[in-house]
This record gives sequence, C-alpha cells and structure tokens, in this order.
Amino acid sequence: MNMSATKAKEQILKRLETNKKHLDENNKVRSKILSSADKQHIHFNPQEKASFMEDVEPEDLKFAGVDEKITKIDGKKVDQVPEFPVYYENFIPKEDLDEYVDFDDSKELLKRIINAKEPLNVLMYGVAGTGKTLLCETVGKELGMSVIQADCSEDMRRSSIIGGLKTTNEGGVMVTKWKHGPSGEAVESANQNPNGCLLIKEEGNMPRGEVQKLDNGLLDYRRSFYVPELGKYMRLKKGAKLVIILTMNPAGDGYAGNELEKSVADRYGIKWEKKFPTIEQCMEIAKPHIVGIPDKFVKGIMKLTLEVQNYAKEDKLTNVISPRNHKDIFKAWKVFKGLKNHEELVIEKAVLGIWQSDETEQELVRSRIESIFGKEAVKDNPEKEAEV
Repeated sequence: MNMSATKAKEQILKRLETNKKHLDENNKVRSKILSSADKQHIHFNPQEKASFMEDVEPEDLKFAGVDEKITKIDGKKVDQVPEFPVYYENFIPKEDLDEYVDFDDSKELLKRIINAKEPLNVLMYGVAGTGKTLLCETVGKELGMSVIQADCSEDMRRSSIIGGLKTTNEGGVMVTKWKHGPSGEAVESANQNPNGCLLIKEEGNMPRGEVQKLDNGLLDYRRSFYVPELGKYMRLKKGAKLVIILTMNPAGDGYAGNELEKSVADRYGIKWEKKFPTIEQCMEIAKPHIVGIPDKFVKGIMKLTLEVQNYAKEDKLTNVISPRNHKDIFKAWKVFKGLKNHEELVIEKAVLGIWQSDETEQELVRSRIESIFGKEAVKDNPEKEAEV
C-alpha cells in the first residue's frame, strides 16, 4: 500500500472513530432522558420510544449516574440535567474565508501567542473593520483550531455567556436540556480538538460589569467556571488549549459600551492595538474587489478615506472608511452598474451611510465628496431643501 493510500485509510479510520464517539455521546444523553422520565413516571408509548431510541444499542441503555445536586425543570425535580452535545468540528472556520492581507506580520504575532507553552489571552482594540476578527479566523483555520465568535451587547445576560435551559422536541416528546453558551462551547471544543480553540468576544466591553466577569475563571489559572444548573465545573482538561480574544472598537476619545472591568482587563496578558492600514495597504487589501472598476473612482474613494482619517484624528469624525467598507463600496458599484447615476447611488447608499447616525458629520463628509467627485455625486440634503 502506497503512502497516500495509507494516509487516506488513517483519515477514514479517524473519522469513523469520531462518528462513533458522537453516537456514543448521543446515546448516553438519550438514556439519561429516559431514565429521568421513568423516575418521574413519564411513559412513552412503544412507537414514541422506538422513534426516540433509534440506533441506540442495548448496552447503551444505562443511566450514567445521579448527580448529588437536584435540579428542577418545569417545577419537577430531575436527577441530572441532560446537555446538548458540542462537536468541535462545527466550529472549524469555513473553507471560503475572505483572504486576510497581512501587511504588518499580525498572523505571525498571533501564531506565536497561541503556540506559546502557556498562551496569553489577548485584548485587541482598534477601528471597526480593520480585520480583527478575520485575522483570528484566518490564524485559527491555519492552525486547525475551532473558532467560536461571541457577539456581545449591552443587554447580554448570564445565559448569553454561560448558557441556559432550552426545551426541544425529540421524537415527539418535549425535552428540556442545557444549551451551552459560547464559554461552555469553547471549553468543550478545546477539550475535544487537539489543536485547541479560539474564543473571540466581539466588543467584549459592551455588557455590564457583572456579565463581563463571568469568564474570569476561564481567563486565569483556574481555567474553569461553575454551572450550578448542571452541578459541575466546566473545566479545561490537562493540555487543552483555549485562547480568549476580546475585541473593542474606539468611539471618539474612548470606546463604545461600558468601561472594561479592571479584574477582566488584568487577565488579558496581551494588549494589542490593531492599527488602521495606510492607503497603500488599503489598496493592496482592496485588490480583489476593484477589478473592472474605473481607476478614477477607486482613487477618489482612497482620497476620501485619507481625508476622513485625518478628520477622525482631529475628533471631527467618529467613523472612518475601513477596508471592510471598501469591499462593500466596490461591491455596490458593481451591483448598481448600468443604472442611471449609479455612482451617485453608491455614494449615497454605501459611503454616506457610514455616518448616517450623525447629521453634522454626514454634512462634513458630503462636502468632501463634492470636492473629490463633483457636486453631482451627491444629492442635496432633503431637510436642508425644506428649510430653504
């Protein structure tokens, strides 16, 4: 047998072993549900039971044990709360990720942080759209890691981070299980994936202080957190790799959202400012998206980008045109191509909208667009016309 055939066989055997492991885990969960139902004198009819226990081997029909903690679900006591299984393969970054243009060796830096004997958690801050998340996903993919993205918001609760109980229909029976939040998924993925897991907390300073601190146990030497509903700790196994990256976006002199709790910030060993690329670097990043677009329009957008960057430095603007915005602007140009005044549509829909929440800032940008593209490139402000 040649080397390639041997490698293919090894991959097949590894996949079969993984599939068997997943099936065994599902069977254990099902048997827990049935045992708990029997203790509550809830009976399935034969058809329901056959459907529910499809593909379950007789030796798997054993109750896995009773936790000392008694939990109530829908007012009834249960011995053990079943959990939705987590499979690390579900969090492997997709194959068709956008290309990350590494203009400042960020990939090498992040790989060194991750591959360290004792990896440090990373606080990454900088202008929105400069590729913070794409950098993490790209590096995670290249290292074979699972990547879990948690989009944080001001109204986040404990269940949004740790998890909560969720009722689902299984074989015609309504069953309540524990659904892990991003933190639990990250622990499970890191324990399963030999290459580890990246947990990205997008705008992690947005939630209120007590929610920010829920992951403190994962961030420090404990590498765990307690889930009272399950009566157990979610804990990283020895040798498992989990790196947590918290991102923040600037707004004016500070950062959007709440102040990052000191006890949280102290647990991030790396404080990394992801700086805005130069115009030359922006052009390099935009290369795949500007094919077929007139050079004059591309140069005009880049000139506008430079001007709004300078205004932002003077605190006259809170937003800038990021590489992500460039991609959307050039995509809009191709979408509207052929329509009457299509460049005017691109300016109105894809450029000015970046400042849609602030009329004063939008007027400033509008004046710069008129200077670069001509007055015909922008429509007059309807409210301004009404005043006249």
